[in-house]
Amino acid sequence: MIEIEQGTGKYVTIAADEETALRWSGDIGFKMMQYNQIRGVLPISQQYIDERLHVYYEVNKMQTLESVYAEAGLSVDKALKILLSLLQTVQGAEQYFLSAEQFVLNEQMVFLSRDNSRIWLCYHPDHDVEIAEGVRAVMEFLMKRILHSNRTATASFYGLYDMVCERRCTMAELAEHIIRQQSVSQEQTKQPKDVSRTLQPKADSKLQLSLHGKRALPQQTLQSICVPAVISLLKSEVHIGRLQTEDVCIPIDYISREHAVLYIDDDQIQIEDCDSANGTFLNGEQLMPHVRTTCNLGDLISFADITYDIC
Repeated sequence: MIEIEQGTGKYVTIAADEETALRWSGDIGFKMMQYNQIRGVLPISQQYIDERLHVYYEVNKMQTLESVYAEAGLSVDKALKILLSLLQTVQGAEQYFLSAEQFVLNEQMVFLSRDNSRIWLCYHPDHDVEIAEGVRAVMEFLMKRILHSNRTATASFYGLYDMVCERRCTMAELAEHIIRQQSVSQEQTKQPKDVSRTLQPKADSKLQLSLHGKRALPQQTLQSICVPAVISLLKSEVHIGRLQTEDVCIPIDYISREHAVLYIDDDQIQIEDCDSANGTFLNGEQLMPHVRTTCNLGDLISFADITYDIC
């Protein structure tokens, strides 16, 4: 593809010989583009020059993702909005029989309106790349430009990337995860500042969670309802919840039956919320469900309002 200026307009153009043009004419998505304005899909026009079909994608008043974010400085929130807009554009276009695999998804061919409020995508009849591969390429570009000031949010974005790479979700499910993460970000629950004495770690455990803080529980103490003061991390997976069958049982009604999972590997800890009713928090920030987030020594992990130190 090449970019040209013609009159007052700016276009990306591709050319096709007679055989290719005939094949394109049979592409139902390409036909639909000629007769419909599809939200977020670059509009096209066609012209025959020297017996070759030239297709023009109008990119007037648009910039590529690459040019807008040539340097680092992208917030996680903005990166999520870009990714969600891309996914929703592809999903919406499928109603017009445009195949997801035929969208060219990379930083040179994903366009933003001048005010950066809308995503525009290029549909190419001869492009055939699995949608997950294209989304991964865009995410890799965004990850290199994300500001890392919010470590938890950044870790959640990397968790989404892992889900795409490992094919652990469809693109529709990825969009749902992003919407939920945005909702969590907007409704952050501040953790209580009153804390109790941090217990000393056991000598025979390299990593453990030690009870750190709590909210007042009416008519009872944490000890009287058997909330564990120390959670030893001696297994590769530690399941936490209200059920007695969990590895760690916290028998409080606002702790979900299956609340969270801790993954331990070579003294590294990752935590994953199991879509709990009252949330799992890392340093006061609510985690997105079903996304593993890496933790460090000294971090605070909260299951609802029951908080532990990593020590």
